[in-house]
Amino acid sequence: MKKLILFLFIFTGSINFTYAQWLQTNGPHTVNHITCIAVSGTNIFAGTPSGVFLSPDSGLTWIAVNNGLTDTIVTSLAISGTNIFAGTQDSGVFLSTDTGSSWTAVNNGLLITNVASLAAMGTKIFAGTLGNGIFLSTDTGSNWTAVINALSRYTVSALGVSGTNIFAGTLEGYLSLSTDTGSTWTEIDGGVFTVPVTSFAKCGTNIFVGTGGGVYLADINSPFNWTAVDSGLLNTNVNSLTTSGTNIFAGTFGGGIFLSTNTTGSNWRAVNNGLTDSTIFSLAVSETNIFAGTDTAGVWKSQLSDLLKCAPIINASSATNFPCGGSVTLSNSIGSGFLWSDGETTQSIVVTTAGNYSCNVTTGCGNIISNVITVNMLSIATISPGGATTFCQGDSVSVMLTADSASSYLWIGGETTQSIEVTATGNYACRITTNCGMAIISNIIFVTVNPLPVATITPGGDTMTLCQGEAATLTVSSGSSYLWSNGASTQSITVSAAGIDSVTMTDRNGCSATTATDVTTIYPLPSTPIITPGGATTFCEGDSVELISSSAAGYLWNNGATTQSITVKSSGGYSVIVINANGCSSANSSDTISVIIHSNPIPPTIHQSNDTLKSSSATNNQWYLNGNIISGATGQYYVVTHSGIYTVKLTNGNGCSSMSAPFNLVGIAELISDYSFSIYPNPAGNQLTVSDLKFTHDATLGIYNILGEQVYIQQLPTPNSQLQIVIDVSTLPAGMYFLQMKTESAIQTKRFIKE
Repeated sequence: MKKLILFLFIFTGSINFTYAQWLQTNGPHTVNHITCIAVSGTNIFAGTPSGVFLSPDSGLTWIAVNNGLTDTIVTSLAISGTNIFAGTQDSGVFLSTDTGSSWTAVNNGLLITNVASLAAMGTKIFAGTLGNGIFLSTDTGSNWTAVINALSRYTVSALGVSGTNIFAGTLEGYLSLSTDTGSTWTEIDGGVFTVPVTSFAKCGTNIFVGTGGGVYLADINSPFNWTAVDSGLLNTNVNSLTTSGTNIFAGTFGGGIFLSTNTTGSNWRAVNNGLTDSTIFSLAVSETNIFAGTDTAGVWKSQLSDLLKCAPIINASSATNFPCGGSVTLSNSIGSGFLWSDGETTQSIVVTTAGNYSCNVTTGCGNIISNVITVNMLSIATISPGGATTFCQGDSVSVMLTADSASSYLWIGGETTQSIEVTATGNYACRITTNCGMAIISNIIFVTVNPLPVATITPGGDTMTLCQGEAATLTVSSGSSYLWSNGASTQSITVSAAGIDSVTMTDRNGCSATTATDVTTIYPLPSTPIITPGGATTFCEGDSVELISSSAAGYLWNNGATTQSITVKSSGGYSVIVINANGCSSANSSDTISVIIHSNPIPPTIHQSNDTLKSSSATNNQWYLNGNIISGATGQYYVVTHSGIYTVKLTNGNGCSSMSAPFNLVGIAELISDYSFSIYPNPAGNQLTVSDLKFTHDATLGIYNILGEQVYIQQLPTPNSQLQIVIDVSTLPAGMYFLQMKTESAIQTKRFIKE
């Protein structure tokens, strides 16, 4: 946070004058404190704590124009065409379109109504507020939009417009610029302003800023470098600025009004003859007149020509900065009775020594002190490098000092010779003593010593090995350019032979580093491996075969395995690459071993009809009773003679077989055929419906998987015929199942698929 510093300058002393430069106007009536002045054609508007006053006749008469102005504490005025805007202390902005006869509040969107400053840019109006930044209106103040910027939390005390540039200053000493109608802002004060920014003025290509600590100047096209221009400005607490041609006027707090007659703001002189109040809050130029708003004495007026003819100006015959032994003639422009600051009494004097020179001149306006001319004795002190001031570590540059009439030298580092050798980064300057006895410091040369880069080759290490036929990519750490020992200029190269590969890497600063790696050994590759099967490579589903590679240090099978042997349970082609103890892989993989696995047939189902069991397959059956083969029972049908558990095995053409679900047969003497059922849907999702049930004995429903394991059982009710039963099969894994209804005398089985 910049400190808010206010300077109070008490104007003392007396002026002997016979001609009054300033005359007090006829008002405003009963109001002596003037906060702001604005000019529109021949109309002069004055803002006061009691509202707005209008003078249509250059200050001869003043009229209060406050109709509709509900807040009469007016802090700022701005004019855009025929529109007049008034900023107030508590009620925002008011607009008059009829020369101040009536006012209307225009505050829509104005988030804070304490308006400290106003500025017009064509039809665009900017309002600086107390603690809430800047607002912009593009429709004659009807609507306002906040312009967000770094000044939002400060009091925007001054706004200035130059072309498409808008300048904003605060009481806290901040200064910002927008070149796009307030959309974006850049702080341009550079930390120079530690006191309030109060006013802006443009003269030629220069922009002036009035502050509580004097006047500052910058080029309008590059407003980032500010220079104090206070020579002759006896009071630096500046409240207001205005210009007329090449003349610049500054109104101060307690010091009256000062004039500079060139576009650079140099050589100010006081122009206060006739003023009774030396605190000036506002200045405005109207045609040939200049108006000043004071703290306690209302509005004052002077003709511009009167101020200029009563202002003696010292002119220099040549440059006021010259070497030892030179001189310049200073002459007064007007008046008589000259008394120079060095005691001379002639109209012109010859100056041979440095200093500030002014003259008290008798004019028709009285005894007036002229502007101040500063004379400097120059001694050229220039250091220049004997080579580049930016170089790499390990190099150096000779920095030579040449000086006009130098008798001694003192470098920042303490050296006292005319030249020094520089090997480190830093600022280098020299203080010389001239033959005139003046001690001056030379220009500053900044020397940059860039560190050497670190060059690293990846893969890392000073040495590396390769396998026979292998190529390696060498990559050096990132730089701007590269040069390898083989002539390549890329960041990476590919090598396949033994030998040393070096590279020089140069970084963006032009500094280089060299590194190398040595390919010391080319290892031989292992022989092509051989796979030995541990059994038949063609078999039925459920079996497996072990494939064994010839011995090596490492293995990589085409299925991703890294062991010497693998157990194969899936059809496909299998091969292996082996790796020797040096990490080299065989150039070729082994021959591919094809493994063929035949699928098992779908398990058959058993159906009973009285004393006969039927297989679902017409051929390739083998019947079993209680797990024992029934000799010769290979047909689709088998007539039972004993109670027990019957199964049937189905064998396909590849010799692969599947076994049916167990069929438990009891009480064969009481076999009957009066039972049946149907199932749906098949395949089943979450539910299986058993319908068309018909049975005359106690019965159960059971579900078996293809291994014959019971996964569900349900006792059916008293023998009857019922329409259907719904079974929840949502928890069963997907696959094939057997639904079996069993009574005391019979078993019925149906196959279904669970999705």
